Amino acid sequence: VPLSEPAHAWLDEELILLAHLLGDGSIGPQSVKYATADGLNKDTVERAARALFGMEVPSARQGKTWLMWLKSPRRLTHGVRHPVRDWLEPLGLWGSRSWNKFVPQSIFNLSNTQTALFLRHLWATDGSMRLGRNYRSPFVSIYYATTSRRLADDVCRLLLRFGIVARLNHADKGSYR
Repeated sequence: VPLSEPAHAWLDEELILLAHLLGDGSIGPQSVKYATADGLNKDTVERAARALFGMEVPSARQGKTWLMWLKSPRRLTHGVRHPVRDWLEPLGLWGSRSWNKFVPQSIFNLSNTQTALFLRHLWATDGSMRLGRNYRSPFVSIYYATTSRRLADDVCRLLLRFGIVARLNHADKGSYR
């Protein structure tokens, strides 16, 4: 149950787009980009950006990955800013990089339904759930991968809302953060 009313009423499209940008997006300072190998994620981001900001999202295929640009529907000049910037800057997310992304505080005050929607779309970016087998019985491997310690901590806090206790692990991936 939410602790208090959110300071900002969140639309479902906002939760969806925010989750995808936190997971696989590049948020400023010059542009807004998104990359995914999943066609459903691509379509979801396109629909959310169109619904929220009236923007078309050009994309190009590079190997198995779709590269997408959330271009402003208006010319950015003389005090005219990108609408995604106007949305994310008050939350402290504009210009954030993969290693310092986080879940905005008002997300923690949402209903369980909206929190689940946000987590579902965040998980669609860098999460995994798979059924495996060990020598005695089947097991489920569930994880979310991020380079941001704060985002990892925030995901753990959100999962607690549903009675899910998570554990953080550090994985070295060569030259990656």
